Amino acid sequence: MNRKIWGFVLIAAILNIAFFFLIDYVKTPFPKIVGQSITAISGIEFDYSGDPAHYGSDYKLEINNLCTGFASFFLLVSIIVLQKLFRLTKTGWRSIAIFLPLSWALLYLVNLIRLLIILYFGSSQTSIEYLHIIGWIIMSITIFLLWMYFEKQEKNNQKK
Repeated sequence: MNRKIWGFVLIAAILNIAFFFLIDYVKTPFPKIVGQSITAISGIEFDYSGDPAHYGSDYKLEINNLCTGFASFFLLVSIIVLQKLFRLTKTGWRSIAIFLPLSWALLYLVNLIRLLIILYFGSSQTSIEYLHIIGWIIMSITIFLLWMYFEKQEKNNQKK
């Protein structure tokens, strides 16, 4: 691999590690927003008296900052923006600015579905863990498909 690609990968990794640190340790209102979205869709009420918000009494399903879908979105943002900064793509900033909010909306929706599946089908701590892993695989596939869609759009724009 050439140096440009290695630099791209290194900076993306550093940015994502920094983001995971910040999102895990900085208190934000986003878990409550996700919990309220789930309540609006399913009617399942969350207890917001503690930190993080939780559901259930035998075992707790917690919604924290990492459950908001921002980690997935930031991964996609870092890939696309760094591609532009390293000149690995010729796509304009305007196209990126249009694509990213739309991809955030899709990732948020997929994330809500992932959380609802965990809530409805997680009957024990073990099944919750397995569903959580499956959910992250689904989120990873979604990120990959969005990235591939972005790449395909760029190739189509270059042909014009």
